[in-house]
Amino acid sequence: MSEESQMGWYILVYTSGPIGLIVLIKILTGIKIVSIKKEKFEFNMPFRFKKTRFESRDIEKWSHTTIKTYGGQYEEVIWKLKSGQQLGLSKQENTEFDKVLRYMKKKLKKLQA
Repeated sequence: MSEESQMGWYILVYTSGPIGLIVLIKILTGIKIVSIKKEKFEFNMPFRFKKTRFESRDIEKWSHTTIKTYGGQYEEVIWKLKSGQQLGLSKQENTEFDKVLRYMKKKLKKLQA
């Protein structure tokens, strides 16, 4: 193996590690776990060490957005709380998105923006 070829491999190995680590951290910090029980919501973001709890009466309004993209559809539910805080959940972030959306449309239809 020539010296130029070895140098190319070293550059590839030493640059792909940090890039891979940055991508992994970005993915992990984006994980959101949502649970809804008896009109009480809990947003848990385990890799940000953040947990948000609120009740359905704390919701000022919510909206469902669908955007058609080249690769498919992007869907998102956004909650705006009376405290001014805004929380969002997309279909790509959560496997229970369809259940959450059905719950919102069934129980909190009047607050939909």
